[in-house]
Amino acid sequence: EGSVTVMNTVLGHGGFGLVLCGKFNGSPVAIKVLKLHEHDSLASIAAELRIHRRLRHPNIVLFHGAMVDGVDGDVAIVMELCLGVTLETFVGSLSVVDTDDTRYECRLGVCHALYYLHTRSPCIVHGDLKASNVVVETRLSHTGRNVAYARLLDFGLSRALTRSAKPLGGTVRWAAPEVFAVENMRPLPAADVYSFGMLVFFTSTGALPYAQYSCHAVVAKAVHGNLPALHWER
Repeated sequence: EGSVTVMNTVLGHGGFGLVLCGKFNGSPVAIKVLKLHEHDSLASIAAELRIHRRLRHPNIVLFHGAMVDGVDGDVAIVMELCLGVTLETFVGSLSVVDTDDTRYECRLGVCHALYYLHTRSPCIVHGDLKASNVVVETRLSHTGRNVAYARLLDFGLSRALTRSAKPLGGTVRWAAPEVFAVENMRPLPAADVYSFGMLVFFTSTGALPYAQYSCHAVVAKAVHGNLPALHWER
């Protein structure tokens, strides 16, 4: 419970809707506003709410609550406002003189978040781990050095590993091959681990996984089991 104020400042947008600035009981928050068009959308949002409300970890963006407009059908998810940028933007801003420590710090934060998710009971699979679903904040360490602090967000495709868990989704280039190759594949933590490997590749090289192929070609190669090796040159 509490008072929520929605502002007109847009933090981001996409197929899901908008992310706006707002205030929750006077504190700054991010408000993810979604428009429902299909029954699947409502089911997906309900799944995100059920999972996200249970999570409390410093490397996972904090969930405050949700609001539903009974007239227009709008759903708004109220989250902690992170003063950072996506991992995609952060890695793009790094120069060749940046030390590997910065890249390591990003990976370590995601590792902590995944370990927390995978050790819940029941285990939680994020299901859509990619650079745009990680936000990186720059914080001052006790030694006076700026450190990269990575935090995981967007649990719209997450699954708790119960008997009724639905098959995984995912994003081409980041998702494990079996997500596309195996019909109705049961969610497994291994799929997140594969996607984390793609994050390691991205933070190491600055290149998207399989950027030389179209999304259609990546899926076709995954289905036929012939994805090529990645080239790790920076």
